[in-house]
Amino acid sequence: MILKSLVQKFSSSFIRPVLAKNRINPRKMKIDTPEFRSLFTPQLNKLSELFKENNYDLRIAGGAVRDLLMGIRPADVDFATTATPTQMKELFDKEQIRMLHKRGEEHGTITCRMDDKENFEITTLRYFRFFGRISSSAEHECETIKAIKENSEGLAGVSAERIWTEMKRLVIGRMADHVIRCMLDECKLQKYLGLPEDTNVDRFARVFRKYEMHLEPMTMIASLCETPEDIDRFHKKTKLSNVERILGEFIVGYRKSAEHALSTGALDWWKDVIVQLEVTPGHDKQKVSGLYQVVQLARAVCADEKLIKELESWTIPIFPVKGLDLMAVGVERGPKMKLTLTYLFELWQKSRYEMSKEELLTHAHDSCIPNPQSPTSLPKKRRREESW
Repeated sequence: MILKSLVQKFSSSFIRPVLAKNRINPRKMKIDTPEFRSLFTPQLNKLSELFKENNYDLRIAGGAVRDLLMGIRPADVDFATTATPTQMKELFDKEQIRMLHKRGEEHGTITCRMDDKENFEITTLRYFRFFGRISSSAEHECETIKAIKENSEGLAGVSAERIWTEMKRLVIGRMADHVIRCMLDECKLQKYLGLPEDTNVDRFARVFRKYEMHLEPMTMIASLCETPEDIDRFHKKTKLSNVERILGEFIVGYRKSAEHALSTGALDWWKDVIVQLEVTPGHDKQKVSGLYQVVQLARAVCADEKLIKELESWTIPIFPVKGLDLMAVGVERGPKMKLTLTYLFELWQKSRYEMSKEELLTHAHDSCIPNPQSPTSLPKKRRREESW
């Protein structure tokens, strides 16, 4: 029981990016080592000059920087640039430079081959994510935002996986409230991201400011959406995992009821939802616990931390009746047993989870338990649907 409680309390099926809460202050240092100098082949020098002549920055990025700081010559080198994929394609076409793996453009990456000797993988800098990480204020440069607006259609060619990979970091990253407001209210990027046109950015900001580092990305996406259909459209655009989709639909579907429970102080409502997700006979044993979903819902409606701690410390009751118990008192297997379990479960709920197994079994043959319908009495189409 203790182990189960700990697992329910701390485990999650979501993989959350670990993000810095405060601004990252870059440290600058000059590298001039043999390993660094060895990277500058004639092909790289030629590529660097080409970008410089066309007023684009080109920088070594990723693991290569780490290797160089450790005194190791990188096995391969990735580059970041201020040029968009379209601008790079135009540049390489103009200079008759061969491009490889053109599908990489969907991820903002272009691979070129210089002098038929060396390949270089170059990725467009991701403005909004890095703005949140390193900016010292929430102010954006007007020219940068203007360029994003003018080139927003380029997002239509970015893959679903890449969009969601970036959005996961953005919506729970540093200054997410300011970044998302700029992306949606000012740049109007909703349709390229799979979000509804009338996103609720104010609610997003309230939730983020209250719980910031304790939120799942899908909790924040749900804060922008109003209906399950909004989540479904976002799923079609970004290819969510089942767990992510379930959480988003749950928050959107239960939010109004949760807000009402919050306004009336109905603690039992929250507990009942946990029991519904975790204990109901035949419930879907999802990869993410019901407790975790309810805690994220509580954060999505800006509930007090006191309520969340109370829910996390609550021992979820166990429904004491099993199918074998019903068989022992003469309930036949099949649909009748399912109906009886449901009936006894509802009695148990009404008792606030106090009725014992023995007390519940005395009701196993109550006359008000419905009899299962005969399949032959159902319309043909209905029988076929139920057989699925």
